[in-house]
Amino acid sequence: MTKKEAQILKKMASIISKMDNEKDVENFIRAFLTPKECQTLCDRYSLIEMLMAGHPQREIAKRLGVSITQISRGSAELQFGVGREVFPKVFPKT
Repeated sequence: MTKKEAQILKKMASIISKMDNEKDVENFIRAFLTPKECQTLCDRYSLIEMLMAGHPQREIAKRLGVSITQISRGSAELQFGVGREVFPKVFPKT
């Protein structure tokens, strides 16, 4: 990520954190995403949610219709990326 992209992402996070309700946050996100990008984001969310719940990667691939490669990337983010710190706060492990 470039410095400029990081600055923009920080601005967007700040804007979202100041919003008063979920509908405004949802509309803000939708305003920036194409339908395909929204689908990709939802798939990624579901993938992480299922990984955090302890589902096997092959089961996730079958249920979501995504590749093992995508799941491996999500798993790596859980283990080594910034997701390692933030995802457990958002997705309680079952």
